[in-house]
Amino acid sequence: MKIENVKEVIERYQLATPNRARVLVYIRSIMYTQLRNDKWTLAQIGKLFNKNHATILHGLRCYTLNIKYDDFKELNTRIEQELNLAICDIEPESKLQLTDIELDILDANNIHQFWEVKNKLIKKLSIK
Repeated sequence: MKIENVKEVIERYQLATPNRARVLVYIRSIMYTQLRNDKWTLAQIGKLFNKNHATILHGLRCYTLNIKYDDFKELNTRIEQELNLAICDIEPESKLQLTDIELDILDANNIHQFWEVKNKLIKKLSIK
């Protein structure tokens, strides 16, 4: 797992903030587990997320408790895919074949930007 991919996912979901929304807590615990499986130390993981080692340990325990639930498994799969695909280079020639909406989706880095793309698409469809 590349550190650039990890940092991009952390920035995209704003995981280094103290926000305790359930989905963010779940994503953090998934990320902690992925990094720990890649032999990262608790201190290294904590530094990346601006958390202490006890918080990382708690997140690792939460992962083992939550992985039995289907919705958590789905989120885990999605985050694993994002970690593997977070940074991908797209050839400029390939971008020329995309529509404006598709380019906007590729450029979106957080949920708010995706909502903006959705609203643009709704406006475009309602004009016709």
